[in-house]
Amino acid sequence: MFGKLVEKVSTLTSRSHLLTDSSKKLKGWAAFKNRQKLFWNKVGTRYKEVSQSFEIWRASIKTIEGQFGPAVSSYFAFLKWLFFLNLYIFLISFCFIIIPQIIYNDKVDYSTSDTSTTAVCSRRYKDSVVVMKNDTAQLVLDFLQGTGWMEKTLLFHGYYSDKNLLAGQSYNLPLAFIMVVIAYLIMSLILMARQASSALKTAALGEEHQFYPYCNLILSAWDYSLTDDDAIVLKRKSILHELNSSFQERERKLKRENTSKCALYTIRFLANFLVIGLLAGSGYLIYYSMTKATELKEQSNYEEKNKFIKLLFEFLPSLSITFLNVLLPLIFQKLVIVENYTQDTEILLTLARTVFLRLASVAVLLATLYGQVTCSPKDANDCNVGVKDDCPVLRCWESYVGQQLYKLVLTDFIAAFFITFFVEVPRKLIVTKCNCKLSQLVGQQEFEISKNVLDLVYGQTLCWLGAYFSPLIPTIAFVKTFLLFYIKKFTCLFNYAPSTRLVKASKSQTFFTVVLMSAFLMCCIPIGYIIWQIPPSKGCGPFRLYSSAFKIVSLTIDGFPKVFDAIFTFIGSAGVVALIFVCLCLGIYYHATMNELNRKRVIVLREQMAREAQDKAYLMIKINEHSNTNVVSRNYGDQI
Repeated sequence: MFGKLVEKVSTLTSRSHLLTDSSKKLKGWAAFKNRQKLFWNKVGTRYKEVSQSFEIWRASIKTIEGQFGPAVSSYFAFLKWLFFLNLYIFLISFCFIIIPQIIYNDKVDYSTSDTSTTAVCSRRYKDSVVVMKNDTAQLVLDFLQGTGWMEKTLLFHGYYSDKNLLAGQSYNLPLAFIMVVIAYLIMSLILMARQASSALKTAALGEEHQFYPYCNLILSAWDYSLTDDDAIVLKRKSILHELNSSFQERERKLKRENTSKCALYTIRFLANFLVIGLLAGSGYLIYYSMTKATELKEQSNYEEKNKFIKLLFEFLPSLSITFLNVLLPLIFQKLVIVENYTQDTEILLTLARTVFLRLASVAVLLATLYGQVTCSPKDANDCNVGVKDDCPVLRCWESYVGQQLYKLVLTDFIAAFFITFFVEVPRKLIVTKCNCKLSQLVGQQEFEISKNVLDLVYGQTLCWLGAYFSPLIPTIAFVKTFLLFYIKKFTCLFNYAPSTRLVKASKSQTFFTVVLMSAFLMCCIPIGYIIWQIPPSKGCGPFRLYSSAFKIVSLTIDGFPKVFDAIFTFIGSAGVVALIFVCLCLGIYYHATMNELNRKRVIVLREQMAREAQDKAYLMIKINEHSNTNVVSRNYGDQI
């Protein structure tokens, strides 16, 4: 009996030792996993610090944020994002269109014995492009206009071959042209969707509808991890800027509450009527300048005119659009101040009006060009778009449209450079160096976020539209955004003063992305219509052999096995397209409904937080009253 008891005790002891050993092993494994996790966290943090040290323009954006607040720095972050977007578009176009054309270097020379329509039209187009090599002034004018020797370069659509390139290998350049256009549009959409998602998350977690905003700014806004003196100064300036802006907005709100409603609505009605008139007049001015420039160039004595007059005629539509894009936003900014809206509504309304101006100007230009390109009747044997007096003679309409967009890109950049160094710098010097009535009248400049953002969106719209007609326009846009960052940084730090109006960075990012996506959708419609419907020129470009640019895709699909042909036919059928459209509508409705439910849930949670804060305040008051009562009674007892 005693032996069995000893045996059981020894068995239990051995089991306890096993449990102890296993628990030690588990604890050791958990400690090892914890150490491993800490190690990889340190590696990730270190990698993030190193990558941030190599991040382009990071220090510049932080400096601007300290001087002018997070909203202005969000503009420069948006400019940086567009810089990389144009870089990606440039790389796609350069690798799959420009490099194959350079390697093969096909001049598309049709023999004189070839009497086909394409050969005849190609020879006539080649002969119509005149290059004057001995005239330096004309060479410069050709560079600015995209004509002459510039038209015979990789810059324009008409230069590219209609054949399979890379001799000995099959590289279908016309198909690559279409695929590159589709690829950069899809890539832009994906990147914008990611940017929009990030902006919406930032806006949802932003500082809107906070309780006690001044206390939060004073007590909670400071970053105690700052150790660099420059960073500390910048953070201090940023907090002071937000406080001043909040005070200014509070004063405007009180002033708006004391204004008569009848007078306020009358002013707003008149302002909107004036805005509609200005927009309509600007559209007519663009149409008139485009048609007038075409008429002047078609005159018989056009070649005899002075070179400067000819340059003015060439740039008349571009100058009209640029002039309107500079002047009307200034008028909109003054009008919206008189209308006395809230800060957020003021920014949104100015942005909407300027967006409509920019997009409408491009739409009017495209509509005018469409009228010229499709001007009937056409004569295929003569290789001209128009044969009547009111139809312009266009032997390569793709290059002609590319020239118009090229001139718009150049004019936009030159205008930004000219305004910065010949308007804003003198104004800054007058205000700071001259103590007179003129300096008081001119006043200190403030960085207008809506206007500058629309300048970027307008430039990106020209890049998306021009990449089909001029594959090197993304290269120009890439270089332009790079230079524009430094130009805007200089003018922001040297010419401007911090804005007195508060603009939240989270809302700014959302505005930027929404505006950019609106411009993107406007670009997709004409590009899609051109690829599917408008017949290409017979004398130039990679699609001269086809009835439409998309025909090359259809012919390529026809060469696939029958299974793939059946799949593509099924996907492209009306029933499948309608089903996809219905599913997209249902998905949009579902996300809109969930967004509305989440918004209501957030409102309820904020109300609960407010009630809890009131309850805590009430309890603190009662506790203080009770403690004061006990102190008084205790003092009274001591006195007795």
